[in-house]
Amino acid sequence: MPEAFRTALRAQLAILANGADFTDTDDLFESGAIKSLHLIELIAFVEDTFRIELHERDVFEGRLRSVEQLLRLVAERRSVA
Repeated sequence: MPEAFRTALRAQLAILANGADFTDTDDLFESGAIKSLHLIELIAFVEDTFRIELHERDVFEGRLRSVEQLLRLVAERRSVA
C-alpha cells in the first residue's frame, strides 16, 4: 500500500477526529477519536479517494475501525478491481 494512501487517510481522519490523537492500530470509534456520525463521511472519503466500494458488512464486521484495517481493506478491494 503506497504511503500516500496512508497519509491521505490519516489527514482525513485527523479532520474528523477534531485533533484527537490516534495510532494506526487504535480503534477510532472506541477511543472516541471518531464519532459514529462521522461514519458516512469516512465511507464517502474512502470510496471517492481510493475508488473502491464499501459494503454494509464492512461496517458490521468492524473493518473500518482503525487506519490499519482501512488500509488493508483498500488494498484488498483495489487488487480485485
